[in-house]
Parts: sequence; structure tokens; C-alpha cells
Amino acid sequence: MFQSLLRAQGESESRIYGYQMGDKKGNFGFVSFTVDDWTNIKMEKKISVSDPQISAAECFDGKLYAYMVEADDYGSLYPSSYNIYDASNYNKLAEKETIPYYMHDMAYDYTTNTMYGLVELEENTERLAKANLCIIDVETGKYKIIGDVGDNLKGGALVTLACNSKGELYAMSEYRCFYKIDKNTGIATQLGEQHKLAVINSFQTMTFDISDNLYWAQQTPDYGWFTTIDYKTGVPTKLGTLGEDAQITGLYFKRDINKKLPQKVSSLTANVDVSDPFKVKINWVNPSKTFGEETLSSLAGIYIYRMGTSEMIADVKTTLVGGNAEYIDEIDKSGNQLYKLVPYNNEGVGFPAFVEAFSGYDQPKAVKELNITQNEKTINLTWKAPTESVNGGYVDFNHLTYNIYRVQGTVEQLISEKQTEMSFTETLTKLGGYSYKVTALAGNVEGLEAISDRILIQGVASIPYTSGFEPTDDVDFWKIVNHNDSYGWSIGTGYGALSGAFAQCKTGGFSAGIADDWLISPAIHMEKGLYLLKYNVNAGYSKHNYSIAISPTAEPSSFTRLLEEFKDYDKNSWEEVSISIQIEESGDYYLGWHTTTTDTYATLKIDNVSVQFTPEYDASLTDLYIPLPSDKLDGHSQVSVVIENKGLKPFDKFKVTAQTSYKTQAAEEVLHEILPGESFQYQLKNGVDFSEFGLHAVRVWVDLDGDFVQYNDTTKIAFTYHVKPADIPFKMGFEESETEELFGWNVSNDVSADNQGWIVPVTKIAHTGNQSMGYKASAINAANHWVYSKALNLKAEQSYKLTYYVLNMDNDKVNKWNVAIGLDQTPEGMSEIVGEKEYAGIDKKWGGGNANFYSPKGCCVLYGLAYY
Repeated sequence: MFQSLLRAQGESESRIYGYQMGDKKGNFGFVSFTVDDWTNIKMEKKISVSDPQISAAECFDGKLYAYMVEADDYGSLYPSSYNIYDASNYNKLAEKETIPYYMHDMAYDYTTNTMYGLVELEENTERLAKANLCIIDVETGKYKIIGDVGDNLKGGALVTLACNSKGELYAMSEYRCFYKIDKNTGIATQLGEQHKLAVINSFQTMTFDISDNLYWAQQTPDYGWFTTIDYKTGVPTKLGTLGEDAQITGLYFKRDINKKLPQKVSSLTANVDVSDPFKVKINWVNPSKTFGEETLSSLAGIYIYRMGTSEMIADVKTTLVGGNAEYIDEIDKSGNQLYKLVPYNNEGVGFPAFVEAFSGYDQPKAVKELNITQNEKTINLTWKAPTESVNGGYVDFNHLTYNIYRVQGTVEQLISEKQTEMSFTETLTKLGGYSYKVTALAGNVEGLEAISDRILIQGVASIPYTSGFEPTDDVDFWKIVNHNDSYGWSIGTGYGALSGAFAQCKTGGFSAGIADDWLISPAIHMEKGLYLLKYNVNAGYSKHNYSIAISPTAEPSSFTRLLEEFKDYDKNSWEEVSISIQIEESGDYYLGWHTTTTDTYATLKIDNVSVQFTPEYDASLTDLYIPLPSDKLDGHSQVSVVIENKGLKPFDKFKVTAQTSYKTQAAEEVLHEILPGESFQYQLKNGVDFSEFGLHAVRVWVDLDGDFVQYNDTTKIAFTYHVKPADIPFKMGFEESETEELFGWNVSNDVSADNQGWIVPVTKIAHTGNQSMGYKASAINAANHWVYSKALNLKAEQSYKLTYYVLNMDNDKVNKWNVAIGLDQTPEGMSEIVGEKEYAGIDKKWGGGNANFYSPKGCCVLYGLAYY
């Protein structure tokens, strides 16, 4: 921009300087060499290998600014300090407390007199990781992040940084990719292709000379090279070995600074307008001195940049030397804003000053004095409103609302949203440990969280009982008693889980012999009767001896009633175990798993414990099947259903009943024994009558009655059935004259999509005739709507072709749909997609659609159109 800024200093056009972090001969220190003789490195000042080393450095106005690292006894490098050196003799002028993160490289921009760096965001002592662009305060070593270079860069971590005479920043990556970095946003953009010269993940450096030749002190896995890079294409050219395979950091040319440039502005502030938090008012005092401490004779203006915005946001034409000035920035987003102000005159661009402000709506801090009290199972929360924001920005503290979350372990649930009261009460029914999180909201900006103390809801569990050892279950009330030298029982997550958390017993290589460890359930209330205990178990790659017992107390010595015992159990996969428990006297009972394993390094896992009352006689129905009537005029169809014995005892007498439209059509007594856990498929002898025109709901149930001691309530399943299927060929135009054919068409519209969905029929623009089938999406959410034809009488395993016409009423909207076939008028029933289409069309012009499909087994097939 201003060539007067860059003045060669004698030999500086050809002599290049840097810091040597070692070579093959073990030399460390400040070095120099010429760009045409890179093999002869001159040691300017030697440094001991045991002293802190420079990882990144840059020279400006006769001073060298450097970030240091120091090795520990194991060879790991730790950031140690920020040092300032006299560049003429390398005497240390200052040592500052450093950042705890690696600085990869540094570069000085002479067009805006700004020091840039690539800094990591997390503590690291292993290898160079992702680094973002920052602005560095050269006097303190502190920095401000400009922005994120981007996620998942193809080239991996950026390891070098350099700035040319135009103020453009460039970087090389560890995986041989060259990037240009926007200095106002920090975004890295790759230039050219990945090159073929080897690069290692280690500290290295590059720099431009005054003529914009780019030099790279390159580190490879085995060598140190001196390389040039065409910064317009990213193509590197190896010149040769650098010294004795030297590792160089902080590469630079010595340059003069124009002393007549303006100093930075003073008294710089940035404040949000309280009446409009999206306006930031910036005030400052113009400079009155030059960089050389002489009186500034003229001022042309102030350039203003907002970091995160690529271009300059303002050029304020303020010419009064030492005068007051201001600028109001109107911004459309909330967040922390970093501003850079740079004065300029006829000599060039001066020195920058930085200021921050939080625009828009800031986060409230956490609520104060969050208190929780408990009265048995009733919980009461109270708190006081926050009075400060997280970043010092604007918060409307007069109109705060609050969110309350219930927390169990790692699981949290929003239970009250945007309430105005500063208290909350609820009564809990499920046993377990609970805490609560409260956040304040200013508008839609949620503040920092406050976490209450943890409370326990205690009591006796009831039937049916379940526990999967998850944070939301009753893990707080499971009791563990481990003996000997084994690891014993524990509850948590880890390798080999069935789902989420589980309980496991580990022996852990103990030498004391037999394990003696107990896992004891919470108290479970059981009335007199028969119960079924189920759990999943996995023995891993070892053998286990364990038993299950029941007791009215939770002490291991009280578990005298053995339920089941396992010897050398070695199932290396999850399996379900079922155990019947007969309770003779109502009361509270504990279940205990006792391990007596002798194998070392053995692990037994259990999960999904459940206890439920088990009736002696119980049944369920599945797989209701009703084929299409062979004679559609007669309308009779057979009905079959699968009956499963869910009880504890076999039964050999039951009644199966079928209804259509709440009219009993079949009630048949069956004599057939079904053992517990077994199933039996039964076909009604008389079937059901579908001759009546219409849509029928078929219900089938089984009664276990008669000679049985215990009666089971009716068990039912239902099936929606269309009668009078249409023959092929089939045609539908949705006209009034097609009443009979229209009967049986149906729609299912997804109300959650906030769309109007299908309407059958509509009297809008028709392809032919007066009516058509219509669909309307009235919101931006994706639709998930279905329209179903009536039943079509298709022959099994035959090929068919479907044709239809589509009209798009809005030429700027795109419709997408599927065509599917299936056996029921539900989205789940549409089992096979036979066509997909996307259609914009021309405004109010009909277009054709078609789908070829192969009919599945069975002859009653429905098709549907799904729009999304």
C-alpha cells in the first residue's frame, strides 16, 4: 500500500536471520545466512541446549519478539515465557509470563503495523495441533483471536506464517498444503494443489523479503531444507540443505520503520448503546505524535476494522491532530466484537489500537443463591435474579425468565420453560438421586447455569419394577458389598455394554482365592403371589460362579433363600435369564447377586433387571392375517391369528372371537394345548363376511375362561380392511361421477409439519373434468403427507405401470414425492418405494409422472404418494 514503509537496511536485502533449534552437530542459538548461500550458517550468539528455545519469533524496529519453549526430562516441550531481545546483540530486554499454548509462527504486517501469530487453543506438549490467527501485543505477548481458520483443513495444522508487502498473510501446513489467510476473519483458503515436498509436524518458519520472495526454513522427517515458494500458486522449490540440517524458527529480514508515521489513537473506548444494543459507539483521541516521538504535522483519517468482517467497515475522515472523534457501528448479530483502528496520513499507515465490545444481547450470569429443600418427595427451589452479564454486554434484567432442568447423572430434562417466578415446586414419584439446573433467559439468550445440591427420593419400589442401571434409574439405592482382594461389583459404562450402563463384577487378578461380593437391589414391595425376575447377563471370556437370592433385609448374611445358582457360567454374549419367585407373605424384599468366582481377571456383567407379577394364565395375539376374498361378490375371507401363551401354566381351552364393524361374525371355542412361551397359529373356520360395501375394522380377541382358576381380560388386535377392491385396469379422475371408485381413498397428513397437506378431492384447476386431488404446503417445514388409493386387485408377482399427472401451482417451488406400494393405509404399511421424483414444473402447467413396479406376494395392494 505504502512502499515508504519498507526500507532496506544495508545487507538486510540478502541476509536472513532466525533462531536455530538445533542441527546435526547439536548447535543452538541466534543465526544468520544469505539467501544465496544457505549452507554456511553464521552463529550470531550460541545458546545452551538446556536453555529455553524460541518456537516463534519476529523482528520489528530493532527488537526481536519471541515465544519460548522448554523441554522436560522426557523431551516434551512446554511454553515457558515471552521474551524481547535487542536484535543487534540478542541481549534479553524483557521476559514476560507466557500463554500456556504453542505459538507456531509469527509475521509482521508493515501495511498496518500489526503483529500476527498462529496460536493453539488448548494446552499441548506432544505435537503441533490446530492453530488460529491472532493479533499480538508485542509489549506484553498477550493476544486476541481474530477467527477460526476453518475446521478439518485438508492440510492439517498450519505450521508457518508470513506476510508480504501488500499485507497478505500466507501459511504452510503439515500435510503440504499452502494457504492464504484473511487477516480480518482468520479464514484459511487453500492455494494450488498439495505439493510433494516432505513436511514434518514441528516448529519451522517462513518469511518474505522486500521484493516478495517467500523463503521457507523447511523441516522434513530427516532434513532441514531451504525452500522458496511461489505464493501465488503455492508451489515450493527446494534450494538445498539448510546448514547441517538445521531446524530454524523465527525467520526474518531486518527492516527500518518510517518514524514519521502516526502513533496509535489514545483513550479508545467502545460502548453499546443502551437504547439499541446492536449499535456500538467507538470514541477515541486522534494521535498527536509520530512513531519517532515528534509532533504529528498532519492526519488524513482513521481506518476502522471489525475482526470477523473481511473488509474495512469505515474510513473516518478525521483530520484534527489530537482531536476527539467517534464512530457508531451498527451490527446485526450478538457477540464479542474486536475493533482495530489505524490512523494514516501522507507518510502512510500508522500503528493500530484495539478495543472490544459485546454487541447485541449478552448472556446473563448464573442465578444467585439457588436453594433446594425437600419434604419427603416434594422438592422446592428458590433463587435470586442475576445482576451481571457474562461479557459485560447488554442484558434486560427487568424482563428475565427462567428455565428449570431436572438432572439425573448425565441426563437432564427441561421441566419448566421461560417461567417468570423465581421458585419451582414438584413432587417426584420415581426413586433416585436428583439435582436441578436453573438458567436465566434474556429474550432468547440463555444464561449460565446454576446447579442445586443433590437430593435423594427414597422409598420402596413397586411392581412392575425395572432398572437398567442408567442415571435416570435407581442406581443410588443399589447396595454393593465387596470382600477379599477383588475389585468386586461396580455400576457404570464401558466396553461390551448391552445398552448404556450396567453392573459388573471384576476379580482383577486377586490372590486371596474365592470371590465373595454382593450386588443388592433396592427394596421392592411384593404382594403374595407369583413373580417373574428377568435380567441380562454376560460372562465375557471367563468362567463364573454366582447365585441369586432373596431376603427381607439388605445384609448379605440374611440372603438365605436361594433362587438359582450358576456354576462355571461362561456365556460370552448377552442372554436373558428368567427366574420365577413365589412370594408367600406380602412385604418388602431385596434381591442379591452373589459372586464366588475363582478365576482371576474375570468379569461378569448384568443389565436390565425387571420383576413383574406373573398370572398363571395369560395370552397375547400377533400376526393377524386376512387375505382378500377369493370372490369379491361373496365377500367371505378367512382370518388367522397367532396366539402366544404369556402365562406360567399351559392352557388347552380358549375362545377366539372376530368382529367386523362391531358385529360378531365368529366365536369359536378351541381345544388345543399351548405351553408357556409357545405360540399357535389358529385359522377361524367360518371366516368373516366383507360383502357389505364400505370400510371395515376387524377385531379379533382371545378369551381364557371356563375351567381356569384365574380369568384373563380380553386381548385384542385390530386390522383396517378395505372391501370391493378395484380391478385392473384402474382409472381415477376424482370426479363426482366416480363416487364408488372414490370410496376407500384416504390421506394421512403430518400435522407436526405445519402444512395443510392432502385434500381429496378439490375443485381447483383440473387436468380433465372438474376435480383433482390437491396438496398444499403452507409452511417452510418439510412435509410428510400421504394419500392412499383404495384397494387394487393386483395379481401376485406381476409387473404393473402406474401413470398420473402433476400440477405445480407455484413455479418457484419444488415438490418432491415418493410412490410406494403396500398392504395398509399407513406410512409404515407402504413397504416398498417404487418411484421418487422432484418436480418444479412451469407455473400452472400439468406434467406427467409414472412408476413401474412388481407386485409382491398377495393380491391386495395399496399405493401412496408421499410429499416431502
